[in-house]
Amino acid sequence: MIVLDVSVLLSHIRSDAIKALTVASASRSDALSVPTTGEAGFKTVRSDNWYGLIAPAGLRAEVEAKLRKAAIKTPRSAELKKQFETQDTLPSRSTPEEFTAFVKGERAKWEPVPSVSSSTEVNGGLFQSAFDNTGRRRHASCGTD
Repeated sequence: MIVLDVSVLLSHIRSDAIKALTVASASRSDALSVPTTGEAGFKTVRSDNWYGLIAPAGLRAEVEAKLRKAAIKTPRSAELKKQFETQDTLPSRSTPEEFTAFVKGERAKWEPVPSVSSSTEVNGGLFQSAFDNTGRRRHASCGTD
């Protein structure tokens, strides 16, 4: 079993190389005919993939304005809209304050997870993952004896 965003796995799912069981988001994927993890009985399992544009503190206002304008305009391009559709990706935008609150919420949600280091046997192979106290994965490996 693997949990990754739909855009990463979609071509493999469509080619029947792997089978999707659920999507770990609040709503179903338009590209897949599978329930959400909540619909499958796992109400607290939710992991949406997101990307954001973050700049260093103290960025000059005119540079921030130029970046923000480009960040708002770019997802509206026909070429990028087409790419989003083929990857079952939904762009959204927010104010810097909304995004800051969102990131803080995500960090609070995931903060307990990295404190765990584990090794698990999967189909005769060992998957190992270890995290440091900042939440950065320091080690992950998968292999067989």
